[in-house]
Amino acid sequence: MKKRETRIAYMDLTDFVWELGEAKGGNDIYASVKDLLENKPCANECGYVKVKVLLEKVLKRDSHNFEDGEWTHEEKRRHYKDKIQKAKDRLTLYTNHLAKLDEDING
Repeated sequence: MKKRETRIAYMDLTDFVWELGEAKGGNDIYASVKDLLENKPCANECGYVKVKVLLEKVLKRDSHNFEDGEWTHEEKRRHYKDKIQKAKDRLTLYTNHLAKLDEDING
């Protein structure tokens, strides 16, 4: 790996303390505090942390042998399309969970 073997990022404090490395489905990290708070506003109450992520070892190369830190337009598009779908899936899950809680509480 040639570029950026360490990166600075931001996380919700609860995720960092209780879930990092344990949560099924992983945890989100963000490029800035602003991005964190826009996507996870509860971090204003829970707190948030600055973390350093270190690339220790590449365990499997991707199919296009990404090494130089640059993605093609198509790779970026595919990456963000996947992120959007995962966010939509989480939103659906949370919406369904809240609807069930509302039903349980309010009848």
